[in-house]
Amino acid sequence: MSKINSIFLIDDDCDDREIFQTVLSDIDRTIDLQTACDGVEALERLKEENTYDLIFLDINMPRMDGIETLKHLKKNPKLKQIPVIIYSTTNQENFINKTLSLGAILYLPKSNSFEELQESLKKIINSDNF
Repeated sequence: MSKINSIFLIDDDCDDREIFQTVLSDIDRTIDLQTACDGVEALERLKEENTYDLIFLDINMPRMDGIETLKHLKKNPKLKQIPVIIYSTTNQENFINKTLSLGAILYLPKSNSFEELQESLKKIINSDNF
């Protein structure tokens, strides 16, 4: 099993970012979590630092949505190897399929349940796939 050391969360909702951080720190305090509020900010930050083990990406964001951000990530030779997990309230099958066809490895629906997010993140972090 490979160890996840760093995660980059791209999400415009500050409450969702805070919940994600709380759940992640409950699971493993050693994992570094960095965040961005939209795709534009994320791509700027990733120019400087692109050493993340996983990227969690929301779909519905201002300035640059998740689909456009994913396209940019997968076109960039320095970033395309970082696994991207879509983390969104969007449950429209066409959006989910589009993100998977563009290179996302998983779709994780946002949940109102702290426990559901905790279980999902535990499975992802403990997976042998990353």
